[in-house]
Amino acid sequence: MNKTFTTLLIGLAAFLFMSVASAAPCAVTDVTYESSNADDCAGPIAGNDNESNIGFTGFDFIVKDETSPDTYMGIEFTLTGITAGTSGNWTLGWSDAGDPLDLPLTMDLVFVVKASDSFSSYLFEEVDLIGDPGSGSGTWEVTFLNNGGQIPNISHASIYGKVTGEPPCTVDCEPPPCTVDCNNLTEPTTFGLLMMGLVGTFVTRRRKN
Repeated sequence: MNKTFTTLLIGLAAFLFMSVASAAPCAVTDVTYESSNADDCAGPIAGNDNESNIGFTGFDFIVKDETSPDTYMGIEFTLTGITAGTSGNWTLGWSDAGDPLDLPLTMDLVFVVKASDSFSSYLFEEVDLIGDPGSGSGTWEVTFLNNGGQIPNISHASIYGKVTGEPPCTVDCEPPPCTVDCNNLTEPTTFGLLMMGLVGTFVTRRRKN
């Protein structure tokens, strides 16, 4: 092999290694959601993001800015860059798509931003998706700077999530179903609902007899 060509290959390999090695690790202040910093972050990670490699486990893909809208857990999500061509601000929108699991909903969310050939993930815990009455939105801001001191252009942004709040539960009653919010039930209320169910069942049986 030509010595000059070999030298160029070695130099290129060294440059690539130094570029990867010098990539600054993520920081929880890199991205904010409604002016709050992330709770944790992972990256930079080489390649494209998916459910198995974002650095956090148990999360499902929800929406990507290039494929909006998408539906998850009965909620339709959209992810939109506020300023076209830049990474400054992004809006996550949600609306009730009519599934039994309605708004409001509390979720852990991972916001992923990809620039060049790698991405970083930012975890935001206990995010409340409020419906007013059946939709809402929140703003993500990318604040980190590249080597040129500018907010970098983003190839794409994605959201992953998992539900942390308890969904509504069903209590037996006549006629079924009776759906109530389990989180807001007190013991007397639970007992009262159960008694109503028993009374309803007793009345129904008496009528049949």
